[in-house]
Amino acid sequence: CWDLVITVGFDTATPATAVALLLGEEAFEARHDPAPGERPGHATRLLTLIAEVMDAAGVGWEAVDRLAVGVGPGSFTGLRIGLATARGLAQARGLPLAGVSSLSALAAPVEADRVAAVIDARRGEVFAAVWEGGRQTLAPVALAPAELAARLAESTVAVGDGAVRFR
Repeated sequence: CWDLVITVGFDTATPATAVALLLGEEAFEARHDPAPGERPGHATRLLTLIAEVMDAAGVGWEAVDRLAVGVGPGSFTGLRIGLATARGLAQARGLPLAGVSSLSALAAPVEADRVAAVIDARRGEVFAAVWEGGRQTLAPVALAPAELAARLAESTVAVGDGAVRFR
């Protein structure tokens, strides 16, 4: 077990608060999805969710090798909470910290030739990026859902809360 790399990562770019711990190849996950009309719980839930995945994995902070945090695009307040928490934990524990595109993280596990990662940007817009054959063909951009739809090929798989809201 001593040669395993342990990474704690979290993302607060959307209303959901998502946390994962990678123990070698094994993943432990926890998340909070606010109910309709409920405000995001980033400030009150993030550290609790981190403790939850660490307990599930049976590891303490002394075993964690690095941190990863979603850097958006997304909600300003959510990102601020996630980034400040990540920076504080990294400095307090002396851990390396990596920023991860929230759109790239959404698209990464999808096994499809064309993938659009779409986050609800509110006010009738989405944050989106597109990959074709593993190559990014649309850099992260904020635009109207109809404009994004006009740019997508019919066989594109769309993921993220914006993809669900603006089907």
